[in-house]
Amino acid sequence: MLFEDIVIQAKARALDLGAEFPSSKSVLYRRIEINQQELFTKAGRANPDYFGVNACGDLDADQRVDLKDLESAVGLDPATAITRIEICDAGTHPTLVAGDEVFVVTENDILAELAPRVTLRNFVIRGVSSDIVGVTSLCVHYAYRPENKTTPLDGTEAAELPDVFQELLVVGLASWMVKTTVSLDTEKKAAALGLLGGEEEQQMDSFLAEVVDYAGAQRSRFANVKGAQRT
Repeated sequence: MLFEDIVIQAKARALDLGAEFPSSKSVLYRRIEINQQELFTKAGRANPDYFGVNACGDLDADQRVDLKDLESAVGLDPATAITRIEICDAGTHPTLVAGDEVFVVTENDILAELAPRVTLRNFVIRGVSSDIVGVTSLCVHYAYRPENKTTPLDGTEAAELPDVFQELLVVGLASWMVKTTVSLDTEKKAAALGLLGGEEEQQMDSFLAEVVDYAGAQRSRFANVKGAQRT
C-alpha cells in the first residue's frame, strides 16, 4: 500500500469510532514512517535474519568505519541488530582474507576474543591495536530498517512491510488518531483504544511469530533458531 492508502483506511477506522484527526496529511504520513521503522526494529530484535542484509564500508586512516557514512552510501539504516562483521577486502593484511570474521569486543575487555578484533561504540567500528591494519573494508551484517524518506512526504511512498502485515500500519495509525483526538470523552476513547489495541496486539503476535519461525530450516551449532531465535 501507499502511505495515502493507509491514511484513507485509517481515517475510515477512526471516523467509525467517532474520532477526529489532524488536518495536515504530512503529520499522518510521518506517523506511518515512524511506526514502520519501529516494526522493522522489533523484527530485527526477534530475528535479525528475517530482514537481514549486509553492506561493505571502507576503513579510514584510523581503522574506522562510521555506520552513519555506511547508511549514506547504501541508502539503508544499518544501525539495528548487527549480527556479524567480516573482512570485505583484506587489502595488504598478511594473513586475513575476505570472509574472515572480525570479533566485536568491548572497550574495557579487548582480550575477550583473539584477533582480528574491533570495538563498536556510538555507531563507529574501530580496529583494536594493529589487528586489521592494512585491511581496506569490512562487511557488516545487520537487520534492515527503512531509512527516513525524503521530506516533505506526499503519500506516494510505498510501505515496505510484507503485504500481509501492512494492516498493522493502518490499525497503528487509527489508534494514534484516536489517542490524539480531543473530540471523544474519556469513556468512549478508552473503549475505542481497547478495540484497536486488541486488534493491533493480535496482528503483532502474528507478525512476530512469522518473523521468529520464518527460517525453520536454519541450523546452528551455537543456539536454538526455531521458536525463539538464538536463545
